[in-house]
Amino acid sequence: FNDESVNTILRRLTGCDVEKIFSNRKQALEVHAYQLMTDEELLAAEEDAESRARSMLEMPPVMEEREEINEVIGTDERLAGYDSANLIFTDISMSATDRTRNIVVREPDGRLRKANWSERDRMNFIYFPKEGRKWKMPEMLTESGLQVHQHVYDDINANSKFELLRSTRHFGGLLYYLTRLRKLDNLLDELTDSGRFQDAIDVVSLHHILHPHLETAVQAQEAKLSDMDLLLVS
Repeated sequence: FNDESVNTILRRLTGCDVEKIFSNRKQALEVHAYQLMTDEELLAAEEDAESRARSMLEMPPVMEEREEINEVIGTDERLAGYDSANLIFTDISMSATDRTRNIVVREPDGRLRKANWSERDRMNFIYFPKEGRKWKMPEMLTESGLQVHQHVYDDINANSKFELLRSTRHFGGLLYYLTRLRKLDNLLDELTDSGRFQDAIDVVSLHHILHPHLETAVQAQEAKLSDMDLLLVS
């Protein structure tokens, strides 16, 4: 997701419909302000509005799901029963990062294993607190929150309601989700039916970037295909 070529395609496909982005929202009533402008001032105002609109389209970052850590280092039966609680040992060297820091757990039965992600998060939170970081997991990042997120994406895809998220900061995440799981048939049909062939080409290009070993991706790479030729082999 953090690859620049991937982000470029996602931003391009998201679009920037200024009218939609700045559409009326339910809020307190305000008195509208009207202003006379020269052509130069109008152009500058339009550029400023587009710049503000694009800043509002900044996509939330997407991270791959972490694989649980289940690595046992060894077992020392002589330590079995020494304590009734787990003992956690944390490397607090400043040179280590939250991801690379060595953290191990000695269990009551004498088993020594690497700490799981929950334990790692707690130890990093205790020894290396960061401004703004809270121990309580945000609701949207909990298992139930992520399931709701994916269900919304699947529902939009099943009903081809892609226009609902276009020109919003969530469209890039939807595209990345569908491309990663190779669920692009409905989106490609919607794009080609509406004549958005360049967008369809971008979707295929994104698919090839995320799945470079697919037969169509290899064929496109070897033949150096571009534009409409990409759609013909996909």
